[in-house]
Amino acid sequence: MLGLQPARAPVNLELDRSKDNSHSFLNQKPLELSERSLSEFLAQPRKTRLTPRYDFAFLAPFELVARSKGKLILSEWLEGMSPFRAIHELRGESPAIDAFQLSVVAGYVPVTAAHWQQVLSARKNGRFGLEITLNGAKHRASPLQSIATNRSLAKYFAVLLEEKHLTPEKFFEGGGQLNLLECRQFILQCGKSASAVETYRGSSLIAADQSPEMLADRVISGISRWFMSNQHADGALPYKYWPSSGTYSEADNPIRRFMASVAFSRMAHALDRQDMKVGARKNLDYNLRRFYRVENGMGVIAWDGSVKLGSLALAALAILESPFAESWKTELTELRKTINSLWQPFGAFRTFVYPADRNDNQNFYPGEALLFWAISLQKNRDEALLSQALKSFYYYRSHFRRNANPAFVPWHSQAAVILYRLTGDAALRDFVFEMNDWLLPHQQWGGPVDLDHWGRFYSPNKPEYGPPHASATGVYLEGLVDALALAREAGDALRAASYKQAIERGIRSLAQLQFRDDLDAYYVSQKERVIGAIRTESYNNEIRIDNLQHGVMALLKYREVGRADTRNMHKTTQPVAAQ
Repeated sequence: MLGLQPARAPVNLELDRSKDNSHSFLNQKPLELSERSLSEFLAQPRKTRLTPRYDFAFLAPFELVARSKGKLILSEWLEGMSPFRAIHELRGESPAIDAFQLSVVAGYVPVTAAHWQQVLSARKNGRFGLEITLNGAKHRASPLQSIATNRSLAKYFAVLLEEKHLTPEKFFEGGGQLNLLECRQFILQCGKSASAVETYRGSSLIAADQSPEMLADRVISGISRWFMSNQHADGALPYKYWPSSGTYSEADNPIRRFMASVAFSRMAHALDRQDMKVGARKNLDYNLRRFYRVENGMGVIAWDGSVKLGSLALAALAILESPFAESWKTELTELRKTINSLWQPFGAFRTFVYPADRNDNQNFYPGEALLFWAISLQKNRDEALLSQALKSFYYYRSHFRRNANPAFVPWHSQAAVILYRLTGDAALRDFVFEMNDWLLPHQQWGGPVDLDHWGRFYSPNKPEYGPPHASATGVYLEGLVDALALAREAGDALRAASYKQAIERGIRSLAQLQFRDDLDAYYVSQKERVIGAIRTESYNNEIRIDNLQHGVMALLKYREVGRADTRNMHKTTQPVAAQ
């Protein structure tokens, strides 16, 4: 990873310009830095002579990072010389360079000793750089460096303090200074497709009014590409990947693994791709071989010393929905028995087989179990099971009303919609509306919210609801799409419009977080590992499997809801035949 870099002393301008004195600098106006001027400059042959138009005194500090196929070639802070000159010289010295990062300081925001922790928050990463002045020496980190290394500004400060054996208090008492750096950010790509793009936190902003249908199709296409290009020969998908270091995490989670199996199968069916159907079968087979076992006569999904209701439910759901379910008929029967054993006569579920003293995660796991039951009932109506599911619905409705939490909403929404269609019980429909109406204000849009955060679900005043996360936005959309369909069926146009708007905003958020192309992956050497994937946040490039699976399942459903709406519209507009 790149470290915090000391600033280079100002360059001798007379020496720099001595390489080309054929034109008078005073007679030509220096170019302004822009996408156009940089793109035109890059399009010139490497050996083109540098004219005074490009070679001028540039007083603002800037960081120039050179890369070849994502790998770092050079990184340096410069002052006093034109960025065009610096790019020109580096391209001449190293023809292998195919991309540059350019961060140009445009302003300074002093950071006080009393507020440095609040100021150096995650939200600033990638939007600002950092300048640390200590004993006359300046050390800087650019916003693009923060994105490429996935390192926070607070971490840069902490590393320097550790190197100098200082506490924050001693740093400020000794005259140390902190400044946030307001920067313009450019990603430059060389070669035949020479171009320069001014970025917002290292990426291009998606317009707030861009077609949600087109965005949804693009996100689905990218995720399907990632699933297929990243599946291992044994069927496994990566659980967590860190693009900055190019390494896979050793962490794991069978709940998310099996939810990915569900998503894989649904994608294969929706896109009608035989290669994906084969991949989905291999993936489920891998997950069952790795996590399923029989213990004390019970089918369990065991991992890290525990057996969770959520993992049982999602493994069972993955088998239930698979077109190859017959291959795992015994496993499904045993998993169903274990899930049923955790149900209690008053409607609640116990959430762990073991440790036996754990009964937490009541916002997640019971909803996942109810969704498995509901889909089971769709396939094979069982009055006894339906009665149990309804009893659980009423129990957990009271639970939500006592202690509402966003994590509860999508799972119970999806289950309740199915149960409503099976029973016609209006209480189920009304609770779906109640939950999703409550959820909508937790979506961020407009105002002081950073432009690349519009559409995400996050409650900054409710830290107990958790940090912003792509997987959260994705799973909330899953429930909202079902709620939208229900509102349309009920003829509730106002509510349907609210849900549709929230979904479209959420699609924009997921599209903003997707690694779309080489621009988004400018610092990644193994691009196939990231293209199509969804980052955890705009300032956290970690790829975790549930970032993709929830979003793609929501968008596949949304596409079907849109098609159904179009079909119904065509039906109502057909001319009535003469009698």
